[in-house]
Amino acid sequence: MRHLILSLCLAVFTIGAKAQLAVNLTPKPKSLTVSTGKLVLPNKLTIKCKSMPDSIVNEARLFAEQYSKERGTKTKLAKRKGTIALEQRSGMPAEGYRLVITPSGATLTATTTAGFFYGFQSILKMVADDGSLPCCTIDDAPKWGYRGFMLDVSRHFFSAAEVKRFLDLMARYKMNAFHWHLTDDQGWRIPIDKYPKLTTVGATAPNLRMNDMVKGSWMTDKPYGPYSYTKDEIRDVIAYAKRLHIEVIPEVDMPGHFVAALAAYPEYSCTPNEKHEVWVNGGISEDVLNVGNPAAVQFAKDVLTEVMQLFPTKYIHIGGDECPVKAWQDNADCKALMAKLGTDKPRQLQSWFIREIGQFLIDNGRRPILWNESVTAGNANLDWVKEVNPIIFSWFPAEDGCRKAAELGLQTMMTSYSAYYICRGQEPPMTKATVARGTSNPIYTKTTYNYDPTKWAAKPEQLDLMTGVQATFWAEHVVDSCYLEWLALPRLFAVAEAGWSPAEQKNFEDFRQRFAADTTWLRRNNYQFCPNILK
Repeated sequence: MRHLILSLCLAVFTIGAKAQLAVNLTPKPKSLTVSTGKLVLPNKLTIKCKSMPDSIVNEARLFAEQYSKERGTKTKLAKRKGTIALEQRSGMPAEGYRLVITPSGATLTATTTAGFFYGFQSILKMVADDGSLPCCTIDDAPKWGYRGFMLDVSRHFFSAAEVKRFLDLMARYKMNAFHWHLTDDQGWRIPIDKYPKLTTVGATAPNLRMNDMVKGSWMTDKPYGPYSYTKDEIRDVIAYAKRLHIEVIPEVDMPGHFVAALAAYPEYSCTPNEKHEVWVNGGISEDVLNVGNPAAVQFAKDVLTEVMQLFPTKYIHIGGDECPVKAWQDNADCKALMAKLGTDKPRQLQSWFIREIGQFLIDNGRRPILWNESVTAGNANLDWVKEVNPIIFSWFPAEDGCRKAAELGLQTMMTSYSAYYICRGQEPPMTKATVARGTSNPIYTKTTYNYDPTKWAAKPEQLDLMTGVQATFWAEHVVDSCYLEWLALPRLFAVAEAGWSPAEQKNFEDFRQRFAADTTWLRRNNYQFCPNILK
């Protein structure tokens, strides 16, 4: 009876459950009107591209290839007529589109290639097994410009092919930013020609904690690595993501979470005569870059020079999180720098380093991204940080981080530890998958879905500084892509909807039903997912 009442209530919504199930579109579009009937797509689908610029024709060609691959049919482009007609109209949102489907054909209208791409993604998601599309009118555009997913490949390495498989998933759900966490204490995954030991010594852990959905957790008692990408693999991933309208943003974490680099080049640590090893377990190491040593700062700049040569993005994430200051307190170089700067607060060395590296990025036409500790850590010099105009990625305390960034006039992005850290345990029953990060305090999909990423803002105008939302995945406890997918899905889709859809349209039961429909496509493509919300 409860489910019957709920279904009746949902049916009266402007975008109701019946309409959504007929269209089955996640994330929800901005505006959807469902009509009667359906458009039956022919076995030889034709796309009309009359008077379209080459960039949009190429977008249509990529869609035709994808549609043919998924449907096992032939698809071609034409100038005179087609079942799907393209129209370019100026003045629409950059990623927006309008899709009108009638029994006789469909018209997709947009201004930019991105708009056409997202319209095509909607078509791919809506097409039924019988090759038909529901008749409807969609006017759509995203809520936020940044809709991201971060993957940590330091703790456990994921191949370029596995990364591209996740990019496919992101594109289908209209996410547009891949934050690639390439270095940390447990492994260095990006080649730097000037410092080859980063991907030999720094890319090999002496031991490894393995975690498996079936076997549980155990130590390998043997080296893990060297695991890193080649520069050609990185270029290939960037090019692949570009075709999917996904920007790849690299992260090289510094000056903390830098143990793998210091294991390879201990001369840049605060204790160069001591033994330094790539870390095996999680946690926070006190072994950090010696920011008082000019050679160590130059080392960081040299690394970022080659990162910038590889990645065309304007944005470079330089970490800035969880950096203990004990090593600086005991180091002569750092003490001398503190005296020069006129401070007795070691934390301000981190702020100085951020300013130094941030200005280096700016001089090279880039913009720094930082975790929120750069502005929320006690004794940070906020004036120095503010000078380089970073974007603050806020994870914990998430609301405080966004609020502090806004107070400083800095842009901010929300990736809440309590809602958007989709590496943490799923809702019960967890069965044998009990080794995920935060299993004792899991994040239910409903929690992720219902989280309000704007609740930190005391004034509406503060939201002008918010760039978007991100699902974040740390891989301390995840050894393979099967477990990665199982933990990420469907919570990744909940974050995707938070980034795209109007907040007033959110309804978890509706989302649950759309996810149930999506499982057919997920199974067909061999994606793993947690089914627990389907009960």
